[in-house]
Amino acid sequence: MTSAAQAEEAVHHTRDVLIGTLRLGVSLSAQHLVPFASYLGEFTRDHPGIDLRLHYAPALTMISMLEAGELDCVIGPAVSQVPGVRMTRLAREPLHLVCRADHRLAERTEVNIGQLADERFVEVPPGWTARLLSDAAFTGEGIQRRVVCEVGDWELFLELVSAGVGIGFAPVGLQYPVLTAPDSVLRLIAVEGVRLERHIYLMLPSAGETSPAARQFADQLLRIHPAGS
Repeated sequence: MTSAAQAEEAVHHTRDVLIGTLRLGVSLSAQHLVPFASYLGEFTRDHPGIDLRLHYAPALTMISMLEAGELDCVIGPAVSQVPGVRMTRLAREPLHLVCRADHRLAERTEVNIGQLADERFVEVPPGWTARLLSDAAFTGEGIQRRVVCEVGDWELFLELVSAGVGIGFAPVGLQYPVLTAPDSVLRLIAVEGVRLERHIYLMLPSAGETSPAARQFADQLLRIHPAGS
C-alpha cells in the first residue's frame, strides 16, 4: 500500500466529517512569526475528529521525516527548496549577532564577518537552519572560527551568551526574557555583507501523497496567514 493510500485509510471523511491524526512538525522558535498553536486551535475546533501529534526537531530532520512519510506537514525553516516537497514561504526573519553589553562590539550598529574571526561562539547544532547559515557565512569569507558550545535550545543559547560563554547569531524576534527584559545585558547587532535570514515555510509532500487532514489544515492556515514574500 502506498503512503498516500495509507494516509487516506488513516485520515478520511465519514459523512463529511474529517477524522484521524495530523502529524505536524513544528519549529518552536517560529511561533512568534507563525502562531501555529492558535491556528491548530481553530483547526481542531472546526474538525474535532482530528487528533494532533506534534514533533519538533532540527529543520533537516523534520524535512527528512516528511519525505519518509513520517510527518504529514511541517511548519519550519529551510535554506533552499527541497525537490519533491511543496513549500510555501510564510515568514522571514534576519539573524543578528548577539553579545553582552560589555563586549567590544556591543556599541556598533553593524559588524562584518571579518571582525568576528577571533571570537568564541555559542552555536546551535549542525542541521539547524541558523547553523547552516552562519557556517556558510564564515566559509564564504574563508574564515575559520571556534565554536566553544553547542546547544539545541534557543533560550539556553541566549542564557549562555548572557553568561559570557561566547557570542552567537540569533533570530531577532525571539521572545525570551533573557533577551527582551528591560534589564537584559544582551545586544543585537546587524551583520553586513552576508545574508543571514531564516525563512519559515509550510511544507507538504507531493499532492498525491498529502493526507486529507494536511490538505485541510494547509488550506485553512493559508486563508488566515497568507504566503509571505
